[in-house]
Amino acid sequence: MARSSTLSILGCVGLAILAGCTHTVVVGRYANAICDSPSAKAVPCHDVIPAADVSVVTIATPTASSGPTGVSGNATSASATAEPTPLVSATNFPDHALAEYIKVLADPKFSPTAESLRQNIAAALKAGPTVTVDDRTVLHRNMIVTVTKDPLKFNPADRIEATAVFIEPLDGVTFTSWDTAVTLYTTINAGTIQLTQTQNSGQTLTAGTPSGAPITGSLGLTAGQGETRVENFNATSQVENLTVSVIDGKLRIRRQGGSGIDLTGNTIIKVDLTVPSTRAAFKPVFSISGDYQDKDQKWVLPEKLNLKADIVYVATKPENIAAKMTLIYTVRHITSGDETIEEKDDTVQELTFVNEPVISVLVPGRQVSPPSYALWGLEKDGRGPVPVYIARPTSSRNAPLCFNSYEAANDLLAYIQHGNQARPEILGPATLGFGLLSGFTPLQPQDVQQLFVTGCP
Repeated sequence: MARSSTLSILGCVGLAILAGCTHTVVVGRYANAICDSPSAKAVPCHDVIPAADVSVVTIATPTASSGPTGVSGNATSASATAEPTPLVSATNFPDHALAEYIKVLADPKFSPTAESLRQNIAAALKAGPTVTVDDRTVLHRNMIVTVTKDPLKFNPADRIEATAVFIEPLDGVTFTSWDTAVTLYTTINAGTIQLTQTQNSGQTLTAGTPSGAPITGSLGLTAGQGETRVENFNATSQVENLTVSVIDGKLRIRRQGGSGIDLTGNTIIKVDLTVPSTRAAFKPVFSISGDYQDKDQKWVLPEKLNLKADIVYVATKPENIAAKMTLIYTVRHITSGDETIEEKDDTVQELTFVNEPVISVLVPGRQVSPPSYALWGLEKDGRGPVPVYIARPTSSRNAPLCFNSYEAANDLLAYIQHGNQARPEILGPATLGFGLLSGFTPLQPQDVQQLFVTGCP
């Protein structure tokens, strides 16, 4: 009987211990919280609703990096725009093209005999001259979009659960493509989408944890939780927490956070901005190949210099590219239950706000239309300083002698002033001079020491 009573007592103690071990203790964030700021009186924090705003900055994409690859918009990869391999003779034609080609060559005016027809078909095809245009109206930029909370409306328990940022360039500029998009949690690129999420927390039951790190544990123990996931999806898979699109030249960035995720922070996107044709023009830019001095450090003859002209399509004025930005965001606002980290006891309001649009400069004017440089001379024909023009036998009109860099223009100036003072008007097959009102006037020796380098007209 005594043994039975003892077992009963031990059993009760064991049940009590087991009951105590399995009891869930809720981790508290704080007993109560008062939020005070210089612009408002102190109030309980659950009475404060966070506010957010958006800002943006862009930097030029490094030249070693490719531009967007056409996930959205009309940009294409280099392989898609490469020039086709020319056909060296008619024998390389497809069947139907060869038949048409023979039909033309069979005309007695071209091939009076069968032998001449065979020779004409086998003759090498010579391609005409090709002109390439350097399109500088497409600006490759890395854009950093930042969503921040107003520090004067701080609330330790609330978080931003969804954001939508709309960016509309002004004055006819458009977004034409985007490629890579990166946030703290997600990376999207042209071929794959990588989602990397890492969450860690470690707390004793007597200490609070940061907002968004829910945790429970047992009395007297340190509770810890860690998770790292890296998942690769095909590019056609939908990622719900980050969506980027270009529609009608406007950029749209939508994010939706998971449980415990606050969406303040940066979104970095690689984009293409295109200047409209009304703000652009075709201009020649020149370069000189070859050395001004030979191996014996003697000045070479001006006829031996090779002049190359490249056609650039560039913005005509260095005007800023600005955009109108609008932020829409949803706040998970806790009206009660914010004292605990667990969310199941929260009373929540989902509040959506639409901010007034703000204007921000995306690209400064100097980067929209990078400067080029030219040689200038002093007063001629009653006018102020005038640029040096170049007359080429292969061009129907004269043009200012513009270079991409100050160094290139200054090197030519040094050559003219020190190595070609006697015949400054000669540059390869071209002639240098002033396009005055009275007509084109070649450079004269007396003009040389008055030349200087400044921006291209």
